[in-house]
Amino acid sequence: GWSETNSGTAVGNPYSPTQTRTLYAIWVGIQYLISYNANGGTGSLDDVSFTTGANGITLNNGGTLSRTGYTFGGWKTSDGTTATSPFVTSSNVTLNAVWTPKTIAVTYLKGLATNTTNFPTDTTTTFGTNFSLSANIDTSTVVVQDNYAFAGWLESVSGVTYKPGDSFRISTEATLIFTAQWIRLFEVTYNANGGTFANGDGVNDADVTKPPNWFK
Repeated sequence: GWSETNSGTAVGNPYSPTQTRTLYAIWVGIQYLISYNANGGTGSLDDVSFTTGANGITLNNGGTLSRTGYTFGGWKTSDGTTATSPFVTSSNVTLNAVWTPKTIAVTYLKGLATNTTNFPTDTTTTFGTNFSLSANIDTSTVVVQDNYAFAGWLESVSGVTYKPGDSFRISTEATLIFTAQWIRLFEVTYNANGGTFANGDGVNDADVTKPPNWFK
């Protein structure tokens, strides 16, 4: 509107001056809407507004939002620009939550094995990714003088046994525990029972219990 002074209130309409007047334009800041998008998270936030010419607003800290396997990492606009406080805008805008995947611990247990030459160390991986199970393990071991062959990795929660190199989807925040599985090996002895063995044949055969055929 218009004012009779450069900082006064607006005059009415119709305006009927009683003397020559200079009218000053009154400018009001434009108000823009700022919307928050949880972007896969749980929870919602109320929209806020920003008025042109005012101080920038302090963005919500995401304290009421959550997402399994992720931590809140701030806000970005739809074009990927990071939004920080104090935040100003010249248009209506939607701010999308940024989520940072958590680091997940992975533990390998030896199971029956007491002495191993090759065995993977505990490690970490990232939530939401595919983790490749270690192949750095002995193919066989001896437990109290008995021979055992490695037979895979048992995942503690699902009860599923995976082979080395298998891809495991990380979908939990809890520590992943994989326990080495071992198969007992037995030696078979042949008794000719009055006969003789042909050339090249032996009294003892190889161990009859073998690792699964996926193991190389």
